Parts: sequence; C-alpha cells; structure tokens
Amino acid sequence: MDKLKFKKIFKLTMFGTITALVILAILFAGFSAIILYANIKPSLISQVTTILGAICLFLSAFITSRIANKNGMLIGFIFGAVASILIFTLTFLNTTVAFSIGQLTKIIVIMIASCLGGIFGVNSKD
Repeated sequence: MDKLKFKKIFKLTMFGTITALVILAILFAGFSAIILYANIKPSLISQVTTILGAICLFLSAFITSRIANKNGMLIGFIFGAVASILIFTLTFLNTTVAFSIGQLTKIIVIMIASCLGGIFGVNSKD
C-alpha cells in the first residue's frame, strides 16, 4: 500500500471517528435527559445504549464511506471492529465477567450496523 493511500485512509478514519464521537455525545445527552425525567428500568438502559451505539456507527460509517465513495463495507467493518474492541476492553476492565452473551449481542449489532452504514453510504445518490 502506498503512502498516499494510507494517508487518505487514515484521514477518513479519523474524520469518521470524530463524527462518531459527536453523534454519540448528542444521542447520549438526549438519552440522559430522558433518563433524568422518566422512570426507565435499568435493564432497558443497556438495550437502548446498544441501539444508540449502532445508530452512531451506522451514521459515521455512512458519512465516511460517502466521502470515500468506495470500500463501504471495509470502512464499516473497520469502524465496527474498532468499536467492538473498545467495548470488549472497557467491559473487561470494569467488570469481573470476561465475556457474556449480552456483550456478544452488542458486538454483532454494532458490526452489522456499521457495515450496513458503509454499504448504504457508498451506494447513496445525491
């Protein structure tokens, strides 16, 4: 892989990561406001955070692959893999459970959403 192509992929990945963090901050701020004023079951919070993470990664992969205009599935897979590794690492550091079905479900949902975001981003029309 030549240096110019690597630089372009790195810039797109950084842009997508920043986009994902901004979208995630907005979504979680809204959800936090809802939690503050509504009576939500703790079991529902985990499911909603999985859905919000999937939406965030879908949108960031969509935007990034739309800018790149190629390799949508690869871009989505990279975003999903990075997010999955981050989720696995943070869960491992914060709990005594090394791996759970809930964590596996979250990783699968995030991977599918980010890959779909990349595919739809490349194939979207103006």
